[in-house]
Amino acid sequence: MEHTAVNEQQLKSINENLAKNSDNFKLLGLNQLKGVPGLSTTDEAIRLVEESKKGKGAVCACCGQRVKLYKRQLRSNMCIALIIMYDYILSRSQNKSIEELDYFSLDEIFKDVEGLDTKKLLNDFTLLKYWDAIAPMPTRKDKIVYKRNYFTITDIGIRFVLREIALPKEAFVYNNTVDSHSNNFVTIEQVLEASGINYETIFNK
Repeated sequence: MEHTAVNEQQLKSINENLAKNSDNFKLLGLNQLKGVPGLSTTDEAIRLVEESKKGKGAVCACCGQRVKLYKRQLRSNMCIALIIMYDYILSRSQNKSIEELDYFSLDEIFKDVEGLDTKKLLNDFTLLKYWDAIAPMPTRKDKIVYKRNYFTITDIGIRFVLREIALPKEAFVYNNTVDSHSNNFVTIEQVLEASGINYETIFNK
C-alpha cells in the first residue's frame, strides 16, 4: 500500500499516527510513505537527526522508515570478548605493527574458548566498532564493503585491554553511525568489576 501526503499538515498527521502505532508500523502498510512536494532529503535528514533523539524517534517523510537514537553501553561480555580477541590475534601476529595486524573470522577466534558462553559473548561483540576498538575487514578499495564476520583489533582496542586508556561508557548511535559519546569514561577493569568479574582472571586465562 502506498500513501502520499499532499501537504505538511497531512504529513504531520500521518507521522503522529505512525508514532502512536509504532508496534504495528509494518501492518499499517505505510512503509512507502512519500513526502510533500519540495521537501529536500537534506532538510529531512537534519530534522530526523534531531527528532530521533526524542522518545520514540521519528518517521522519515521521504521513505517512511522509523529512525531513533540508540544508546549502546560497554558491557562485560564485550570486554571479555575483546580480551579473547586480543590474545588470539596478538599471538598470531608477532613482530607486526598495528597497521599490519591480520583479520580473522569470529568463528576462528572463539571456536576453542572453554568455560564461557560463546554465544553470549558474541551477542554485542560487533558493537565495539562504535568505540573503534575493532575494525571490520574491507574487501574493496573503490567502495565500502566489508567481509562478513571478519575483524581485527585496533590500537584503541589494544590499549583499552591493557588498561592504558578508558573509553566512554555509552555511545549514542543514529542510523548505524555514532552521533556522540557520553562524558562518563570507564576502564575495562571497571566494566568487568561492575559485573563481579576479576580482570586478572580473564586476562590470564
